[in-house]
Amino acid sequence: MNIPKYVCHQCVPEKYIQKLIKVEGDKENKCSYCKKKILNISIAKLADLFDEMIDVHYEPMLGSSRKDTSGSDAYPIIIDELQVSDKLAV
Repeated sequence: MNIPKYVCHQCVPEKYIQKLIKVEGDKENKCSYCKKKILNISIAKLADLFDEMIDVHYEPMLGSSRKDTSGSDAYPIIIDELQVSDKLAV
């Protein structure tokens, strides 16, 4: 059984994502990382926002599709772009 995870604006150092969490988040759940009950969004929602950012700012490798797995792993991109620890990126 997957338990939904949540992340607050304080656990994501990237300023733009902090603002999005403050605008779209709520205080219904505790942050899964710092355990504070402050503005947060689900990791699923954060993933959707990140997916949109990838579509806008990154281009697929020539001749590849989104289902092609021959490109770089998204893990380092997530850590770099969101400025988060590897704990949050997994």
